Amino acid sequence: LVEAIMEVKRAFIQEQVEAGIITQELADLMLPNMLEMTYQAVNRTSVGPVGGGAGGDGKGWGEPSDCTGPGDMHQWGKNAR
Repeated sequence: LVEAIMEVKRAFIQEQVEAGIITQELADLMLPNMLEMTYQAVNRTSVGPVGGGAGGDGKGWGEPSDCTGPGDMHQWGKNAR
């Protein structure tokens, strides 16, 4: 399962490199971290948020969004629909 997920992630990262959005150097730094995080996500036995969000206080990553921003920072963003 981890390898199937990583295959999709590697392909997406390679697309970003080829499009000039990120450098190959950055991709090479990102992929090992993605592998570790994917492995941990697939093999975890607990439920709920991992690490409690930013600062570990369990409140997430900031103020709630009204979801009207560009949202195009990843393949599932508003512009990808």
